[in-house]
Amino acid sequence: MSLDNPESHVSVPLHDILPLVSMVSKAGMSMSDILVPLGLPDNLFACPDTEKIRLSDYFRILARLTKVAGDETFHFTSRRLMPGSTDLIMSSALGSANMLGAMKAIAKSNNLLHGEDYNRAEKSGKHLHYIIDDHEISYASDNSMYNYATMEAVTLYIFGMLVFISDRCSVSLLREVHSRRPQYDPERDLLSCLGVPVHYNAPNYALSYDESLATLPVATTSADTHISKKVAEIVIAILDSSDAQSDHNRSASHLVKQQLKQGIVDQQEVARHCNMSVATLKRHLQREGTSFRMLRDRVRNDSAKLMFTKGYNANEVAELLGYSDSRSFYRAFKSWNGVSPHTYIQKTQKHSGNSDTPALTAISTSNTTGN
Repeated sequence: MSLDNPESHVSVPLHDILPLVSMVSKAGMSMSDILVPLGLPDNLFACPDTEKIRLSDYFRILARLTKVAGDETFHFTSRRLMPGSTDLIMSSALGSANMLGAMKAIAKSNNLLHGEDYNRAEKSGKHLHYIIDDHEISYASDNSMYNYATMEAVTLYIFGMLVFISDRCSVSLLREVHSRRPQYDPERDLLSCLGVPVHYNAPNYALSYDESLATLPVATTSADTHISKKVAEIVIAILDSSDAQSDHNRSASHLVKQQLKQGIVDQQEVARHCNMSVATLKRHLQREGTSFRMLRDRVRNDSAKLMFTKGYNANEVAELLGYSDSRSFYRAFKSWNGVSPHTYIQKTQKHSGNSDTPALTAISTSNTTGN
């Protein structure tokens, strides 16, 4: 069952996926025939404006629709994909010499089946990217919220493909995810289950990995006719595992850090985004053994260290973090780490060398959240 307490899970508002109901009806099917075998209530969509569904259950619905309708996109686009399309895509990837080749094979096969160059895999700087450019996709629905949810589900499915063909090695190498959804919305935080920063208002949907993934071997698993089902099972397992961490993800500390990572540093504004007063926020944070200032300093420190690895100097970092002058940032950084920014940069460069600026430079970082 999905609706035991959807607020405590990675979930999607039913209103966002309501176009699915009309698509099912147009295909001559009943939602009850889809929902009941999955153990979901047949009146699930009775109150779409107020209810949510677990994202893992949404994937289960999509998997059953794919099977029953005989269309592996289930009318997501105007171009139907015959059953077995995903297995064909994965078979081409499993014959690759390494993961970069496999990612390019997946992109090429997807493009051939869809008839357009929507997908590509590329290595740039210290990152390896799988990119989905949906600008020219002929969507079956004109509902933007449905399309955002579906494309984020597609991104999760591609993630599952890469988990499968890398024998799970890709999981620890994922660095960030990109979505075309205009901004972070705590009610629609579908990609948070991946446990890495999510960049919103991006030009494309993308999975960005550490460059070391490129040369890793592809899994020796033999191609068969059930790969698509196994990939779906991988994604559902990841979502269910994320649900197990939901109590932590709903903590006041987590919510505050989400806002801070988006550049919202005023405590009153953060409290408003968390739907509580400043006094209530302080009380929750005190129970969790922290404070707004401690969390703000932690996020700033993590951001500063990350920017140093990207090649920014201390003055640039001070300005980007909103410090009125570099001396204030110097004092703060030394109090956090016991060393000056200059000393930290020297030590970092000595151990890891200079880091290239990440690729996908067109991707906006103005709307970012992560765990």
